[in-house]
Amino acid sequence: MTEETPLQFHSHKSPKKEVAMTDERIRRDSAADTSARQPRAMESRDRTEDRQNSDDEAMKSFIAGLDAEVLPTLPKIPGYHVVWLSMTHQTDSIHRRQKMGYQPIKPEDLPKEFEHLTGPKGTKVEGLISCNEMVGYKIPERLYRAIMTHFHHTRPIETEEQIRMTLESAVEQEAVETELGEGFRNLGLAPKQAPVWDA
Repeated sequence: MTEETPLQFHSHKSPKKEVAMTDERIRRDSAADTSARQPRAMESRDRTEDRQNSDDEAMKSFIAGLDAEVLPTLPKIPGYHVVWLSMTHQTDSIHRRQKMGYQPIKPEDLPKEFEHLTGPKGTKVEGLISCNEMVGYKIPERLYRAIMTHFHHTRPIETEEQIRMTLESAVEQEAVETELGEGFRNLGLAPKQAPVWDA
């Protein structure tokens, strides 16, 4: 009995054609994949831009809030020193400043661009230059310099002198065992010229 040989079929396709078809399929798949990735990339970029815009707006709002909290700089008034005083300060009260010679600044003392700071009618600051709880005040330059000299020159020297005298007395009575330094003897001695305070 003769053994039958299995039928064998041979492809007549050219190897070159198969490679070409494979390359074409790869290109189509790659193009499809790229087109699918583009919308996702655009969405990601849009989200990033939206987040950046949101951050920028938040920063602008934050800076605007800081600017709103800062007091405007009062312009100079010839012959006067100008300053903002608080109506709520417990120790450095406006009444105390008025006794020292401070006077409220009025709208006519300043250029027109400061008119919007004029206190409304029916309030404690009616007709005065104000911002929140602060009120603009002025004081003659001669009084300002006298006050500054007293609080920042004369009184510190007097305090130094009291410290020196107290320690000298303690050393003389041998109440303390210490050696006074070279600069100690200069405490309380006024300099030849007092500082000049700019108004």
